Amino acid sequence: MGSGPMSPHRYRIEKLWVEEGQEFCPLEVRRRKASVLRLIGQWDQALMVHRRNLEWLAQRQRTGLLAGEQLDMADLYGERQETGEVENLIKRSLKIFRQQADPKGELRAVISLGACYYKRGDYVKAIEVLHPALSEAERIGELELTAAVHRLLGAVHYCQSDYPRALEHYQQELRLLEASGSSFKICQVLGNIGQVLRCQGRVEEAGHDYRRQLETATAMGDTLVMGRALGNIGQLEESRGNAAAALECYRRYWKMAQGMGDRRDMSYALNNMASALFQQGRVAESEDYHLRALAIAEELGDRLMIGLTSGNLGNICKHRGYLKQAEVYYSRAIDILRDLGNLYLECKFLYCLADLHAQAGRRQEALALAEEAAEKAEACGRRDIVDSSRGLRDRFESQK
Repeated sequence: MGSGPMSPHRYRIEKLWVEEGQEFCPLEVRRRKASVLRLIGQWDQALMVHRRNLEWLAQRQRTGLLAGEQLDMADLYGERQETGEVENLIKRSLKIFRQQADPKGELRAVISLGACYYKRGDYVKAIEVLHPALSEAERIGELELTAAVHRLLGAVHYCQSDYPRALEHYQQELRLLEASGSSFKICQVLGNIGQVLRCQGRVEEAGHDYRRQLETATAMGDTLVMGRALGNIGQLEESRGNAAAALECYRRYWKMAQGMGDRRDMSYALNNMASALFQQGRVAESEDYHLRALAIAEELGDRLMIGLTSGNLGNICKHRGYLKQAEVYYSRAIDILRDLGNLYLECKFLYCLADLHAQAGRRQEALALAEEAAEKAEACGRRDIVDSSRGLRDRFESQK
Protein backbone atom coordinates (compact mmCIF):
# COMPACT_ATOMS: atom_id res chain seq x y z
CA MET A 1 0.00 0.00 0.00
CA GLY A 2 3.04 2.25 0.00
CA SER A 3 4.71 4.23 2.74
CA GLY A 4 3.23 7.02 4.86
CA PRO A 5 0.71 7.23 7.70
CA MET A 6 -1.40 4.15 8.32
CA SER A 7 -4.94 4.55 7.01
CA PRO A 8 -7.91 4.02 9.39
CA HIS A 9 -8.74 0.79 7.51
CA ARG A 10 -5.21 -0.54 7.95
CA TYR A 11 -5.22 0.39 11.66
CA ARG A 12 -8.37 -1.61 12.29
CA ILE A 13 -6.90 -4.63 10.53
CA GLU A 14 -3.72 -4.59 12.63
CA LYS A 15 -5.75 -4.13 15.81
CA LEU A 16 -7.94 -7.13 15.01
CA TRP A 17 -4.85 -9.23 14.37
CA VAL A 18 -3.52 -8.52 17.86
CA GLU A 19 -6.77 -8.83 19.80
CA GLU A 20 -8.20 -12.04 18.29
CA GLY A 21 -6.67 -15.39 19.17
CA GLN A 22 -8.91 -18.24 17.93
CA GLU A 23 -7.81 -20.59 15.17
CA PHE A 24 -9.74 -19.01 12.32
CA CYS A 25 -9.21 -15.40 13.31
CA PRO A 26 -5.99 -15.01 11.29
CA LEU A 27 -7.92 -16.14 8.20
CA GLU A 28 -10.77 -13.74 8.90
CA VAL A 29 -8.37 -10.88 9.48
CA ARG A 30 -6.62 -11.56 6.19
CA ARG A 31 -9.96 -11.77 4.40
CA ARG A 32 -10.92 -8.37 5.79
CA LYS A 33 -7.55 -7.03 4.76
CA ALA A 34 -8.09 -8.35 1.21
CA SER A 35 -11.51 -6.66 1.11
CA VAL A 36 -10.03 -3.29 2.06
CA LEU A 37 -7.18 -3.63 -0.43
CA ARG A 38 -9.70 -4.54 -3.13
CA LEU A 39 -11.93 -1.59 -2.21
CA ILE A 40 -9.12 0.91 -2.75
CA GLY A 41 -7.91 -0.72 -5.97
CA GLN A 42 -4.78 -2.44 -4.59
CA TRP A 43 -5.55 -5.65 -6.47
CA ASP A 44 -2.09 -7.22 -6.57
CA GLN A 45 -1.75 -6.94 -2.80
CA ALA A 46 -5.26 -8.33 -2.33
CA LEU A 47 -4.40 -11.31 -4.52
CA MET A 48 -1.30 -11.99 -2.41
CA VAL A 49 -3.52 -12.12 0.69
CA HIS A 50 -5.95 -14.54 -0.99
CA ARG A 51 -3.08 -16.80 -2.10
CA ARG A 52 -1.79 -16.90 1.47
CA ASN A 53 -5.29 -17.86 2.65
CA LEU A 54 -5.46 -20.66 0.07
CA GLU A 55 -2.14 -22.06 1.29
CA TRP A 56 -3.31 -21.81 4.92
CA LEU A 57 -6.55 -23.67 4.14
CA ALA A 58 -4.87 -26.30 1.97
CA GLN A 59 -2.42 -27.12 4.78
CA ARG A 60 -5.36 -27.70 7.13
CA GLN A 61 -7.44 -29.53 4.47
CA ARG A 62 -10.38 -27.16 4.97
CA THR A 63 -11.85 -27.99 1.56
CA GLY A 64 -15.19 -26.16 1.91
CA LEU A 65 -13.55 -22.95 3.09
CA LEU A 66 -10.95 -23.36 0.34
CA ALA A 67 -13.72 -23.36 -2.27
CA GLY A 68 -15.22 -20.20 -0.78
CA GLU A 69 -11.84 -18.47 -0.78
CA GLN A 70 -11.38 -19.42 -4.45
CA LEU A 71 -14.70 -17.70 -5.23
CA ASP A 72 -13.54 -14.54 -3.45
CA MET A 73 -10.35 -14.69 -5.49
CA ALA A 74 -12.39 -15.23 -8.66
CA ASP A 75 -14.43 -12.11 -7.88
CA LEU A 76 -11.21 -10.14 -7.62
CA TYR A 77 -9.91 -11.49 -10.93
CA GLY A 78 -13.31 -10.55 -12.35
CA GLU A 79 -12.77 -6.93 -11.32
CA ARG A 80 -9.47 -7.06 -13.18
CA GLN A 81 -11.38 -8.49 -16.17
CA GLU A 82 -9.16 -11.61 -16.23
CA THR A 83 -12.13 -13.81 -17.03
CA GLY A 84 -10.15 -16.88 -18.13
CA GLU A 85 -8.64 -17.28 -14.66
CA VAL A 86 -12.02 -16.48 -13.10
CA GLU A 87 -13.79 -19.32 -14.90
CA ASN A 88 -11.13 -21.85 -13.85
CA LEU A 89 -11.38 -20.86 -10.17
CA ILE A 90 -15.16 -20.92 -10.18
CA LYS A 91 -15.39 -24.33 -11.81
CA ARG A 92 -12.93 -25.77 -9.30
CA SER A 93 -15.04 -24.35 -6.46
CA LEU A 94 -18.24 -25.60 -8.05
CA LYS A 95 -16.82 -29.12 -8.22
CA ILE A 96 -15.94 -29.03 -4.50
CA PHE A 97 -19.37 -27.72 -3.48
CA ARG A 98 -21.09 -30.45 -5.49
CA GLN A 99 -18.87 -33.14 -3.98
CA GLN A 100 -19.74 -31.86 -0.50
CA ALA A 101 -23.47 -31.57 -1.32
CA ASP A 102 -23.43 -27.89 -0.32
CA PRO A 103 -26.41 -26.32 -2.19
CA LYS A 104 -25.74 -22.77 -1.01
CA GLY A 105 -22.07 -22.95 -1.97
CA GLU A 106 -23.00 -24.47 -5.32
CA LEU A 107 -25.52 -21.69 -5.94
CA ARG A 108 -22.97 -19.03 -5.08
CA ALA A 109 -20.51 -20.60 -7.53
CA VAL A 110 -23.13 -20.71 -10.30
CA ILE A 111 -23.94 -17.03 -9.72
CA SER A 112 -20.22 -16.22 -9.91
CA LEU A 113 -20.05 -18.10 -13.22
CA GLY A 114 -22.93 -16.00 -14.54
CA ALA A 115 -21.08 -12.87 -13.41
CA CYS A 116 -17.99 -14.09 -15.27
CA TYR A 117 -19.95 -14.48 -18.51
CA TYR A 118 -21.55 -11.05 -18.00
CA LYS A 119 -18.20 -9.32 -17.48
CA ARG A 120 -16.77 -10.72 -20.69
CA GLY A 121 -19.87 -9.66 -22.63
CA ASP A 122 -21.24 -13.16 -23.25
CA TYR A 123 -24.79 -12.20 -22.33
CA VAL A 124 -26.50 -15.25 -23.82
CA LYS A 125 -24.46 -17.60 -21.62
CA ALA A 126 -24.95 -15.33 -18.62
CA ILE A 127 -28.74 -15.48 -18.97
CA GLU A 128 -28.66 -19.27 -19.50
CA VAL A 129 -26.82 -19.64 -16.17
CA LEU A 130 -28.59 -16.95 -14.15
CA HIS A 131 -32.25 -17.76 -14.81
CA PRO A 132 -32.02 -21.26 -13.24
CA ALA A 133 -29.92 -19.75 -10.43
CA LEU A 134 -32.69 -17.25 -9.69
CA SER A 135 -35.28 -20.04 -9.44
CA GLU A 136 -33.01 -22.03 -7.12
CA ALA A 137 -32.24 -19.01 -4.90
CA GLU A 138 -35.97 -18.32 -4.53
CA ARG A 139 -36.69 -22.00 -3.87
CA ILE A 140 -34.25 -22.30 -0.98
CA GLY A 141 -35.16 -18.88 0.40
CA GLU A 142 -31.72 -17.24 0.04
CA LEU A 143 -32.72 -13.57 -0.10
CA GLU A 144 -29.18 -12.20 -0.41
CA LEU A 145 -28.33 -14.52 -3.31
CA THR A 146 -31.72 -13.84 -4.93
CA ALA A 147 -30.92 -10.12 -4.82
CA ALA A 148 -27.47 -10.81 -6.31
CA VAL A 149 -29.00 -12.67 -9.28
CA HIS A 150 -31.51 -9.86 -9.89
CA ARG A 151 -28.57 -7.41 -9.87
CA LEU A 152 -26.69 -9.41 -12.50
CA LEU A 153 -29.73 -9.96 -14.70
CA GLY A 154 -30.45 -6.23 -14.48
CA ALA A 155 -26.90 -5.50 -15.61
CA VAL A 156 -27.10 -7.99 -18.50
CA HIS A 157 -30.39 -6.58 -19.80
CA TYR A 158 -29.07 -3.02 -19.38
CA CYS A 159 -26.07 -3.86 -21.58
CA GLN A 160 -28.46 -5.35 -24.13
CA SER A 161 -30.44 -2.07 -24.07
CA ASP A 162 -33.46 -4.03 -22.80
CA TYR A 163 -34.30 -1.32 -20.30
CA PRO A 164 -37.76 -2.55 -19.18
CA ARG A 165 -36.35 -5.93 -18.10
CA ALA A 166 -33.29 -4.31 -16.53
CA LEU A 167 -35.53 -1.99 -14.51
CA GLU A 168 -37.74 -4.88 -13.40
CA HIS A 169 -34.76 -6.83 -12.03
CA TYR A 170 -33.19 -3.82 -10.31
CA GLN A 171 -36.51 -2.93 -8.66
CA GLN A 172 -36.87 -6.52 -7.46
CA GLU A 173 -33.37 -6.29 -6.01
CA LEU A 174 -34.22 -3.00 -4.29
CA ARG A 175 -37.30 -4.51 -2.62
CA LEU A 176 -35.21 -7.39 -1.25
CA LEU A 177 -32.45 -5.09 -0.02
CA GLU A 178 -34.90 -2.73 1.68
CA ALA A 179 -36.31 -5.71 3.55
CA SER A 180 -32.81 -6.70 4.70
CA GLY A 181 -31.63 -3.14 5.42
CA SER A 182 -28.37 -3.31 3.45
CA SER A 183 -27.64 0.42 3.01
CA PHE A 184 -24.47 0.00 0.93
CA LYS A 185 -26.13 -2.29 -1.62
CA ILE A 186 -29.23 -0.07 -1.64
CA CYS A 187 -26.94 2.79 -2.71
CA GLN A 188 -25.60 0.65 -5.55
CA VAL A 189 -28.99 -0.39 -6.89
CA LEU A 190 -30.40 3.13 -6.67
CA GLY A 191 -27.57 4.23 -8.94
CA ASN A 192 -28.33 1.35 -11.33
CA ILE A 193 -32.04 2.20 -11.43
CA GLY A 194 -31.15 5.82 -12.14
CA GLN A 195 -28.93 4.74 -15.05
CA VAL A 196 -31.76 2.75 -16.64
CA LEU A 197 -34.29 5.55 -16.19
CA ARG A 198 -31.84 8.04 -17.71
CA CYS A 199 -31.42 5.80 -20.76
CA GLN A 200 -35.21 5.64 -21.07
CA GLY A 201 -35.37 9.42 -21.08
CA ARG A 202 -37.08 9.50 -17.68
CA VAL A 203 -34.74 12.19 -16.45
CA GLU A 204 -36.71 13.49 -13.47
CA GLU A 205 -37.21 9.98 -12.08
CA ALA A 206 -33.51 9.23 -12.59
CA GLY A 207 -32.64 12.41 -10.70
CA HIS A 208 -34.86 11.34 -7.81
CA ASP A 209 -33.02 7.99 -7.49
CA TYR A 210 -29.59 9.60 -7.79
CA ARG A 211 -30.47 12.12 -5.06
CA ARG A 212 -31.75 9.31 -2.87
CA GLN A 213 -28.50 7.45 -3.51
CA LEU A 214 -26.53 10.51 -2.42
CA GLU A 215 -28.69 11.01 0.69
CA THR A 216 -28.31 7.36 1.71
CA ALA A 217 -24.54 7.45 1.22
CA THR A 218 -24.32 10.71 3.18
CA ALA A 219 -26.32 9.20 6.05
CA MET A 220 -23.92 6.23 6.03
CA GLY A 221 -20.94 8.58 6.02
CA ASP A 222 -19.50 6.68 3.06
CA THR A 223 -17.41 9.26 1.21
CA LEU A 224 -16.59 7.03 -1.74
CA VAL A 225 -20.22 6.09 -2.42
CA MET A 226 -21.14 9.77 -2.09
CA GLY A 227 -18.58 10.48 -4.79
CA ARG A 228 -20.02 7.81 -7.07
CA ALA A 229 -23.50 9.24 -6.54
CA LEU A 230 -22.19 12.66 -7.56
CA GLY A 231 -20.67 11.00 -10.62
CA ASN A 232 -24.12 9.67 -11.53
CA ILE A 233 -25.71 13.10 -11.03
CA GLY A 234 -22.95 14.51 -13.24
CA GLN A 235 -23.83 12.05 -16.01
CA LEU A 236 -27.46 13.11 -15.72
CA GLU A 237 -26.50 16.78 -16.05
CA GLU A 238 -24.25 15.95 -19.00
CA SER A 239 -27.12 14.15 -20.77
CA ARG A 240 -29.19 17.33 -20.28
CA GLY A 241 -26.44 19.36 -21.94
CA ASN A 242 -25.41 21.00 -18.65
CA ALA A 243 -21.68 20.35 -19.05
CA ALA A 244 -20.66 22.95 -16.45
CA ALA A 245 -22.90 21.43 -13.75
CA ALA A 246 -21.68 17.94 -14.73
CA LEU A 247 -18.06 19.04 -14.49
CA GLU A 248 -18.62 20.38 -10.97
CA CYS A 249 -20.12 17.04 -9.86
CA TYR A 250 -17.22 15.14 -11.40
CA ARG A 251 -14.68 17.38 -9.69
CA ARG A 252 -16.32 16.77 -6.32
CA TYR A 253 -16.27 13.03 -7.08
CA TRP A 254 -12.55 13.23 -7.93
CA LYS A 255 -11.74 15.12 -4.71
CA MET A 256 -13.58 12.52 -2.61
CA ALA A 257 -11.79 9.65 -4.36
CA GLN A 258 -8.47 11.46 -3.93
CA GLY A 259 -9.20 12.00 -0.23
CA MET A 260 -9.86 8.27 0.18
CA GLY A 261 -6.73 7.38 -1.77
CA ASP A 262 -8.84 5.39 -4.24
CA ARG A 263 -6.87 5.55 -7.47
CA ARG A 264 -9.39 3.51 -9.42
CA ASP A 265 -12.26 5.92 -8.71
CA MET A 266 -9.92 8.83 -9.42
CA SER A 267 -9.44 7.42 -12.92
CA TYR A 268 -13.22 7.06 -13.38
CA ALA A 269 -13.76 10.66 -12.26
CA LEU A 270 -11.02 11.91 -14.60
CA ASN A 271 -12.67 10.09 -17.52
CA ASN A 272 -15.98 11.70 -16.61
CA MET A 273 -14.39 15.14 -16.43
CA ALA A 274 -12.82 14.54 -19.83
CA SER A 275 -16.26 13.78 -21.27
CA ALA A 276 -17.77 17.00 -19.88
CA LEU A 277 -14.83 19.06 -21.13
CA PHE A 278 -15.24 17.55 -24.60
CA GLN A 279 -18.93 18.55 -24.54
CA GLN A 280 -17.83 22.11 -23.78
CA GLY A 281 -15.51 22.08 -26.79
CA ARG A 282 -12.40 22.06 -24.59
CA VAL A 283 -10.87 19.23 -26.59
CA ALA A 284 -7.21 19.67 -25.59
CA GLU A 285 -8.15 19.67 -21.87
CA SER A 286 -10.35 16.63 -22.45
CA GLU A 287 -7.41 14.79 -23.98
CA ASP A 288 -5.21 15.72 -21.02
CA TYR A 289 -7.73 14.34 -18.51
CA HIS A 290 -8.07 11.10 -20.49
CA LEU A 291 -4.28 10.75 -20.50
CA ARG A 292 -4.19 11.25 -16.72
CA ALA A 293 -6.91 8.60 -16.32
CA LEU A 294 -4.96 6.25 -18.60
CA ALA A 295 -1.77 6.72 -16.55
CA ILE A 296 -3.60 5.70 -13.35
CA ALA A 297 -5.25 2.72 -15.06
CA GLU A 298 -1.86 1.53 -16.30
CA GLU A 299 -0.36 1.99 -12.84
CA LEU A 300 -3.16 -0.15 -11.34
CA GLY A 301 -3.13 -2.71 -14.15
CA ASP A 302 -6.85 -2.04 -14.74
CA ARG A 303 -7.05 -3.43 -18.24
CA LEU A 304 -10.73 -2.64 -18.74
CA MET A 305 -10.12 1.03 -17.96
CA ILE A 306 -7.01 1.00 -20.15
CA GLY A 307 -9.08 -0.33 -23.04
CA LEU A 308 -11.96 2.10 -22.49
CA THR A 309 -9.72 5.14 -22.09
CA SER A 310 -7.62 4.21 -25.11
CA GLY A 311 -10.82 4.07 -27.17
CA ASN A 312 -11.92 7.45 -25.83
CA LEU A 313 -8.55 8.92 -26.79
CA GLY A 314 -9.07 7.45 -30.24
CA ASN A 315 -12.33 9.41 -30.48
CA ILE A 316 -10.57 12.63 -29.52
CA CYS A 317 -7.74 12.10 -32.02
CA LYS A 318 -10.26 11.32 -34.76
CA HIS A 319 -12.19 14.50 -33.89
CA ARG A 320 -8.97 16.52 -34.16
CA GLY A 321 -8.08 14.92 -37.48
CA TYR A 322 -5.15 12.89 -36.15
CA LEU A 323 -6.27 9.74 -37.89
CA LYS A 324 -3.04 7.74 -37.58
CA GLN A 325 -2.86 8.31 -33.82
CA ALA A 326 -6.59 7.55 -33.52
CA GLU A 327 -6.04 4.24 -35.31
CA VAL A 328 -3.27 3.35 -32.84
CA TYR A 329 -5.53 4.06 -29.87
CA TYR A 330 -8.51 2.19 -31.35
CA SER A 331 -6.36 -0.82 -32.20
CA ARG A 332 -4.97 -0.93 -28.68
CA ALA A 333 -8.46 -0.69 -27.18
CA ILE A 334 -9.80 -3.44 -29.44
CA ASP A 335 -6.87 -5.79 -28.71
CA ILE A 336 -7.31 -5.38 -24.94
CA LEU A 337 -11.09 -5.70 -24.98
CA ARG A 338 -10.95 -8.72 -27.28
CA ASP A 339 -8.45 -10.37 -24.95
CA LEU A 340 -10.77 -9.62 -22.01
CA GLY A 341 -13.73 -11.01 -23.94
CA ASN A 342 -15.66 -7.74 -23.52
CA LEU A 343 -17.91 -7.78 -26.59
CA TYR A 344 -19.93 -4.77 -25.40
CA LEU A 345 -17.02 -2.34 -25.69
CA GLU A 346 -15.08 -4.19 -28.38
CA CYS A 347 -17.90 -3.82 -30.92
CA LYS A 348 -18.18 -0.10 -30.10
CA PHE A 349 -14.56 0.61 -30.94
CA LEU A 350 -14.61 -1.72 -33.93
CA TYR A 351 -17.33 0.52 -35.34
CA CYS A 352 -15.30 3.65 -34.47
CA LEU A 353 -12.31 2.20 -36.33
CA ALA A 354 -14.53 1.28 -39.29
CA ASP A 355 -15.81 4.86 -39.40
CA LEU A 356 -12.21 6.14 -39.31
CA HIS A 357 -11.31 3.98 -42.32
CA ALA A 358 -14.44 5.26 -44.06
CA GLN A 359 -13.31 8.86 -43.45
CA ALA A 360 -9.91 7.99 -44.90
CA GLY A 361 -11.55 6.47 -47.99
CA ARG A 362 -10.42 2.90 -47.20
CA ARG A 363 -13.64 1.23 -48.27
CA GLN A 364 -12.62 -2.45 -48.00
CA GLU A 365 -11.18 -2.09 -44.47
CA ALA A 366 -14.17 -0.06 -43.32
CA LEU A 367 -16.69 -2.61 -44.58
CA ALA A 368 -14.83 -5.57 -43.03
CA LEU A 369 -14.64 -3.87 -39.62
CA ALA A 370 -18.26 -2.71 -39.79
CA GLU A 371 -19.38 -6.27 -40.50
CA GLU A 372 -17.32 -7.59 -37.56
CA ALA A 373 -18.73 -4.87 -35.30
CA ALA A 374 -22.29 -5.73 -36.34
CA GLU A 375 -21.79 -9.46 -35.71
CA LYS A 376 -20.35 -8.88 -32.24
CA ALA A 377 -22.99 -6.28 -31.43
CA GLU A 378 -25.71 -8.80 -32.41
CA ALA A 379 -24.12 -11.33 -30.04
CA CYS A 380 -24.29 -8.98 -27.06
CA GLY A 381 -27.53 -7.21 -27.95
CA ARG A 382 -26.14 -3.75 -28.80
CA ARG A 383 -28.70 -2.55 -31.32
CA ASP A 384 -27.10 0.90 -31.52
CA ILE A 385 -23.86 -0.55 -32.91
CA VAL A 386 -25.70 -2.99 -35.19
CA ASP A 387 -27.67 -0.12 -36.72
CA SER A 388 -24.64 2.19 -37.01
CA SER A 389 -22.49 -0.51 -38.63
CA ARG A 390 -25.14 -1.44 -41.14
CA GLY A 391 -25.79 2.23 -41.82
CA LEU A 392 -22.13 2.66 -42.72
CA ARG A 393 -22.34 -0.31 -45.09
CA ASP A 394 -25.51 1.09 -46.69
CA ARG A 395 -23.81 4.47 -47.26
CA PHE A 396 -21.06 2.74 -49.22
CA GLU A 397 -23.59 0.71 -51.17
CA SER A 398 -25.49 3.87 -52.16
CA GLN A 399 -22.27 5.43 -53.48
CA LYS A 400 -21.66 2.64 -55.99
